[in-house]
Amino acid sequence: MSINCAVNWSVCEEHDVRSYPAIRLYRSPKTFEYYRGPRQAKDISAFVSRSLRSVISSLGMENVTDFAYTDSVVFILRLTDRDAGKGLYKRFHDLASDNAHRYSFGVISRDPEDGPSSLDCFNNLDDVTLSTTDFFSHIFSLDDFLASCATRLVTEMTHRNKPEFIESEVNVLYFFDFNLDRREQFALHIKETARKYAQRLRFVTVDPPAFPDVPSRMGLEWEFPAIALQNKDTGLTYHSEQSESITPGFVENFLRSVASGKIQPATQKSVNDEPTGDVETIPAEKGDYRQRVMHDEL
Repeated sequence: MSINCAVNWSVCEEHDVRSYPAIRLYRSPKTFEYYRGPRQAKDISAFVSRSLRSVISSLGMENVTDFAYTDSVVFILRLTDRDAGKGLYKRFHDLASDNAHRYSFGVISRDPEDGPSSLDCFNNLDDVTLSTTDFFSHIFSLDDFLASCATRLVTEMTHRNKPEFIESEVNVLYFFDFNLDRREQFALHIKETARKYAQRLRFVTVDPPAFPDVPSRMGLEWEFPAIALQNKDTGLTYHSEQSESITPGFVENFLRSVASGKIQPATQKSVNDEPTGDVETIPAEKGDYRQRVMHDEL
């Protein structure tokens, strides 16, 4: 069901929709799950599929292999009875409960003779498979493992992850373009370059109208596609000229030019960080008017 809050504001108010667009999956009139991912059909469909499954799927030898490829990122715990008694399953269930809207989780019993308990991760988007048996060294070991495996080689900037890049402790390579298809193509083609630099450089794609302050931070004119580098040690930024053909070779040459000093640091542009086009006034009862910021719930 689609509801226009600007027209049917009373319905949105009844469901406490304080910002929009908002996508929710309702299990009952009062029970729902937020969707905060990309507004693309494939991502929303994957979210619904996850929501229809149990938080943790019980697996057997007959379906464990297929389950590993049912989602973009899948975690499978191979659990011995001994470790289950130590509370490992409960910790895994807590992890799954917090992240079941984004990833899929399964568990299968393991005979101690086949080895210790292990947690396998399948990042099917980036062809990454990781495994760990480090469950008890510190309290956040499972969370750290999830983050290390699920983090994309090339990420799309969102309002939720923006601070991770602006305040990153490693250098960041930004790709700016208005066109979603071109951003996705860049992410696909630059994947191996991102893998090569994974330990010291993060890659992110950015939709400039959604984050107008970010290209301004990089000193960019409003001409895209373009790339920029954020140096975490010096706080300086460097940017390319606008180009319709930003290939892996283009990026590699840009990074070499920055390292050799051929490209000078950019001067930041001034920008009004306050949203101008994303606020809509909604009439309330008895002439009262309220402003609601759009895009916030996602």
